[in-house]
Order: sequence, then structure tokens, then C-alpha cells
Amino acid sequence: MSIQPYTTTVTVTADRDWLASRHGTDSTETITLDLDKLTKNVHYVEPTTAHPHGFIRSGVPVGRITASGLYGAYDPAADDGREVLAGLV
Repeated sequence: MSIQPYTTTVTVTADRDWLASRHGTDSTETITLDLDKLTKNVHYVEPTTAHPHGFIRSGVPVGRITASGLYGAYDPAADDGREVLAGLV
């Protein structure tokens, strides 16, 4: 038996139609998202057999969850910290 490594490349172009300008895009911060606070197929897409790479949609507004320090979808009616807009994904 012979095992041969292979390399694949996937290029995804973000949909940045919502972005008014490129100002500030060179100084971003890394955050960790709580997927339980995001809506599947609205805020993110899960991987499938046909498309093995899931993704978070560009431009999702997020707020920081006070108890965990993670980020979830901004919700002005929330009372867990997500009612304060922290930024956009």
C-alpha cells in the first residue's frame, strides 16, 4: 500500500458589500465566537460534504457575552452583554 499526501487550496472571497470603506480593516482583533448565540444559515454556514469549509458571514454585528467573554450575535434586547455592540465580523 502506498499513501500519497495531497494538497488542496480553497479560496473564499468575503462579501464586503456592507463595508462602507476599508478604514480600520488593517487593525483588527481576534475574538472567539459562541455559535450557540448565532443563527445557523443566517450568521454562519456549517460545512457539508459538498462544501467542506463552513464560515461565518461577513458583517455580522457582535456583542461580548459578559459571563464567558465569548462573542455572540448583537441583540439589543439581550441582557447578557450582547446588547452592547462590540464590532462586526
